[in-house]
Amino acid sequence: MKQLKFLSLLTFLALSLVFAACSDDDDYSSSDLEGTWLTIQSEGYNLYTINGKEEDKDEWNEKYPDDVDLDSDVGLYIQLKDDGTAYVGYDQNKMIYNGEWSVRKDKLVLKYIDPDPEESFTQEWNILKNTSTELVIDLKMSDTEKENDNTYYYELYQKTTYKKVN
Repeated sequence: MKQLKFLSLLTFLALSLVFAACSDDDDYSSSDLEGTWLTIQSEGYNLYTINGKEEDKDEWNEKYPDDVDLDSDVGLYIQLKDDGTAYVGYDQNKMIYNGEWSVRKDKLVLKYIDPDPEESFTQEWNILKNTSTELVIDLKMSDTEKENDNTYYYELYQKTTYKKVN
């Protein structure tokens, strides 16, 4: 009986260590993401409903050419600097947003800063894959508004794949 209890305890401890070790597998550090990342694929949808009835759903799945680079007018790039600043644009000369970035476990947190503070916003992207050459992130957002007797619902899902360019 003592042997059975001992084996049960050992099994429990071994499983606890396995699960504890796995829990940090999805944690990323800032150094994993630093650099300039160029979009190579973007997919997702925008969904609009009024009173639960679908009014419009736009879906996309765009794959950019293999030779796309930072001077192209196609594809979005994100530059994540080691000092925590971030730049988002369509080519090196057309910045859309600047801001700050950080990593929280398996999330890439982007804070977009606008000269008008009311226009600034923060997004938390799920990091699905991160290697030395590829970054895959996704975002799902929704909003509900009530006006008069109507309920308006909006949902966005976007999954973006980037290649590291430097």
